[in-house]
Amino acid sequence: MVISFFKKLFTSQHRLAILIPYRDREAHLAEFVPYMKGFFQKHHPNLPLQIYVIEQTHEKLFNRGKLMNAGFTIAKNNCDYICFHDVDMLPEEGHCNYSYSPYPTQLATYLDRWDYQVPRADGWDVRKFYWGGVTLFPNDCYELINGFSNDYWGWGSEDMDLHQRCLHQGIFLKRRNGRYTCLDHKRADKQSPSAVKNRIRQKTISNIDNICEEGLNNLEFKVLGEKTLETDVFFITVEI
Repeated sequence: MVISFFKKLFTSQHRLAILIPYRDREAHLAEFVPYMKGFFQKHHPNLPLQIYVIEQTHEKLFNRGKLMNAGFTIAKNNCDYICFHDVDMLPEEGHCNYSYSPYPTQLATYLDRWDYQVPRADGWDVRKFYWGGVTLFPNDCYELINGFSNDYWGWGSEDMDLHQRCLHQGIFLKRRNGRYTCLDHKRADKQSPSAVKNRIRQKTISNIDNICEEGLNNLEFKVLGEKTLETDVFFITVEI
């Protein structure tokens, strides 16, 4: 699937598409878009860039992974690599590098809400399995792991599943020491029924051999609306 008005001629440099999973974050989006445009103009002025905001309708629980699969399907013919980017995370000046990597690469390593420290959970370095926030993927690697799972509804664990998919396929993973400011918002309830269900699913699926059997290959979604917010910034509403 290719939406015609997204077609654009680029230079031979690797082209980046930033994909933003989105619902009900108008204030964050209003701050994010101009900030990112300014950041890239200053720090990556020659990097071909498009930003896709992928909005989910309200009928179901939020599904970040399925939204990112939809965004990738829409953008993939116009880019060489993608960046999954939460709308509430802003790269700090001089501390974040969005240039091309041939490997999946985590950028959001140090966050202001964690006091720029390496967080630990149950004695584990969270960086060993945290793969959310802001992550780069070359297109071929994302297709090799069959994208995100489509089956994580509600908060959490889809990024850990993504990490396991990479390990399952023997893909080398990288991490850059990015520093990010997190915009204020109400945090998800980690003990909600959907969050608990997602954690159980992730821990179960990570131990079996068919972790990559669903994802891009069985994705279903419908584009309900398209509009251009700014030059190279597209807002797409989807039903998933």
